[in-house]
Amino acid sequence: MILLFVFHCVILASPWLSGLIILRLIFTGQYKVLLWWLLPWGIAVLALWLCCLCYGVTFNFSSVLYLTTPAILSAGLLFWLLRNAAKPGAVICAHLSGVAVFILFQSLAPGASVFSELVEAREQSVAMRQLRQLDQASDDVKARLQDEVFRQQALAWSAAAPDMPASTFQALISSGANPFKAGWYEMYPQDASSFSMRSPLSYAVRNNNLTAVRMFSEMLADNAPGSADYRDRVQHDNPLRFDIHLSTAAKTDRIAMMKTLLHRMPALLDDNVYEGFVSEGDAESLRFLWDIAPPENPVLREQAQTLINTIKDGT
Repeated sequence: MILLFVFHCVILASPWLSGLIILRLIFTGQYKVLLWWLLPWGIAVLALWLCCLCYGVTFNFSSVLYLTTPAILSAGLLFWLLRNAAKPGAVICAHLSGVAVFILFQSLAPGASVFSELVEAREQSVAMRQLRQLDQASDDVKARLQDEVFRQQALAWSAAAPDMPASTFQALISSGANPFKAGWYEMYPQDASSFSMRSPLSYAVRNNNLTAVRMFSEMLADNAPGSADYRDRVQHDNPLRFDIHLSTAAKTDRIAMMKTLLHRMPALLDDNVYEGFVSEGDAESLRFLWDIAPPENPVLREQAQTLINTIKDGT
């Protein structure tokens, strides 16, 4: 706990301390020290940020800069102490100390580790290319699919890709992947903070993967093996309450996904689902849901009916 507190204090204080050192160097005219200190780190931060962009890692430039400021600060402090930053030995020593601090802080904060995010993003990029053609996948990927965690992870990645072929979902499900298991939390509950809490079905709905939604929903049929357990999972993690509102799909596509799921599980439609669409003002979706079953709450029913009437009135 104390170590974590110190860690966050250093992270928060580093930008301010770095700024003070920069101002001190500017006012004392030590521009050469400033150049040798900041130029390499500026290039390193820019390169790291470009890598994040390349692999779609959700770190913006300011976040990357914020996470590297302890390393930049340590290099700056060493420059300050040595007072002879123009000498190659001092330059190398200062920057090596900064690299060491950066690696240390990344290892202490796995949840905010740029490196771990990049490694996972690269792994996902490589796997996604091969998942699209599983019959031509490398022996390494085929071997990794024997592992339950990776297999479940591969299904979640595939569900988030609308262009993933149906054959990939069929192969992953046949090998034991579960579209309704809430990420990897159930397998590693002690690492709940490090893994996704959403199921592949949730990712499919969020990313408008109608192919995946249709294939997954077939497993919810009354006569499908394991359907009772699957239905309990979906009811508990109802994608129509939350995930559907994160989808950037057109309303017609969202309605198509809801139609597919409600065909297998009409019980997914409840007042909580209606509340989301009323808050969103989505009259088209409300009209579709109303034709299945109107909300039970009278206030909610009146609000939904008012929005639906705007379509009928043409307003």
